[in-house]
Amino acid sequence: MIGYLGDPDLGSGSRSRGEALLLDLLRPVTATALETPLPADPRARRVALELLDDPACALAVDAWGRRVGTSRRTLARLFLADTGMTFGRWRTLVRLQAALPALAAGEPLQRVSHSVGYETVSAFVAAFRRETGTTPGAYFGVGRQKAAVAAQARQGLVHR
Repeated sequence: MIGYLGDPDLGSGSRSRGEALLLDLLRPVTATALETPLPADPRARRVALELLDDPACALAVDAWGRRVGTSRRTLARLFLADTGMTFGRWRTLVRLQAALPALAAGEPLQRVSHSVGYETVSAFVAAFRRETGTTPGAYFGVGRQKAAVAAQARQGLVHR
């Protein structure tokens, strides 16, 4: 529709009708930001960068602390002070961010959840719901798309 409206030779009547239709079709969507600010402290930043490179890494915060030469408690405090969130929540958001492109491409939920470090699909879905307020399928409108195709098929508009 936007491409249609971009035609410079489109008449004013057609343009007005097209714009009105486009406005009728557009629906606002709620967007949830999965922002993960980087910590300023070099030790916490090193952990953050490694997790961004490998979101599935299962090292616990105490192992990360040993890796960067600090205690678990210090590392946890650094994450909270520098990012405004706990280490666990920060890592969850990194994992969910990493999963979004694969989910949007329609990859199977089991493959996506395992690729970002979740042992079970249900744990991944629970984390996704906790952070976004919805399931991965609903986030990408999978349910709405299937319902629309089913409705069109019932009306004889789509051949399966």
